[in-house]
Amino acid sequence: MKKKHILAMLLITGIILMCSGVILAFARTNAKDIIGGADIHTFLFVFFNGNGGTYFYLTLSGLIELIVLSILRRISK
Repeated sequence: MKKKHILAMLLITGIILMCSGVILAFARTNAKDIIGGADIHTFLFVFFNGNGGTYFYLTLSGLIELIVLSILRRISK
């Protein structure tokens, strides 16, 4: 596989992981029945603690992939 293909796959999976973590946490927050409505505090609670922190770890792994991608691009230049 060419290096460009690997970098492109890192970019795509990093973006997908980051977006999926936030979208899943948002969907889970909307499913909560809270008197007064679910706001940013509820979203942050679900994002960091929902399903054992799964949403946070998804987003964190996507961010790490994007950081690795930027480091690899700088090394290759």
